[in-house]
Amino acid sequence: MRKALVVASLALLAGACSYRPEPTDLVRVWDSSADVNACKRLARLSGPTPTGPTFGARLAEFRAEVVRRGGNDLLLHRSGRDNAFVTPIAYRCPRHYSGRTLG
Repeated sequence: MRKALVVASLALLAGACSYRPEPTDLVRVWDSSADVNACKRLARLSGPTPTGPTFGARLAEFRAEVVRRGGNDLLLHRSGRDNAFVTPIAYRCPRHYSGRTLG
């Protein structure tokens, strides 16, 4: 029993060490310009985009475009009635940056 527990624990540790997130998984998504005020704006990625049922696929495309442009953050500027649209803007923020700054 003890040997099985040790083997299972080692297998878990080995699997955890080999995980490498995709670059698009590391793109942080913000909904307020205050969250990217210390960052460099890279590019507007498209015009206003509806946030309907197919938005998940568009968000994946936006994240990939942020990575292609050398960014690591994505601002989704909301607009329209009931915030039904967003305009995606790519940013490059310092790695240690965690959003809004005080002052």
